[in-house]
Parts: sequence; structure tokens; C-alpha cells
Amino acid sequence: MIGIVYTAKDMTLPTFNTRVLKVMFIEKMIEKKLVASIMNEIEILNELKKLKGFSTLLDIYHTDRVMVLIFPYYHSGDLY
Repeated sequence: MIGIVYTAKDMTLPTFNTRVLKVMFIEKMIEKKLVASIMNEIEILNELKKLKGFSTLLDIYHTDRVMVLIFPYYHSGDLY
């Protein structure tokens, strides 16, 4: 396991939208040699922003310990 997925409320918006946070630990990414794969995932997600029907990568946040990919939360949605 390299990370954890959370739901969170975006308190910066007046609508308090729910977001999905995919939190990945940098140390684990390096240890499992997944850095290139994750960077490729981010590139693909950025390309998919142009198409309808795909979950949109809203933002990326990182520190020296974690990388966080931020997505909208779709109530009653699934990945199948």
C-alpha cells in the first residue's frame, strides 16, 4: 500500500463541495519504484480533463512526505 483515499469537505467554497483525496506517501512510491507510473497516471488524468464522462483531476498538492491528488466526489458513483 502506498496511500489512502479520503473524502473531505472543501471549506474554501461557499457550497462546501465534497472532494476525494488520494494521499500517496512519497517514501512508499520510491520504495516500490512507482514514481514513473504515478507521474504517467497524472499525465493521463490531465489529458482526460478534455473529455466528458471521466473523473476530473482538480489539483495536486505535495510535500516532501506526501502527494495528494484531488478529485470531485460523485455521490452514489462507482468506478465500474
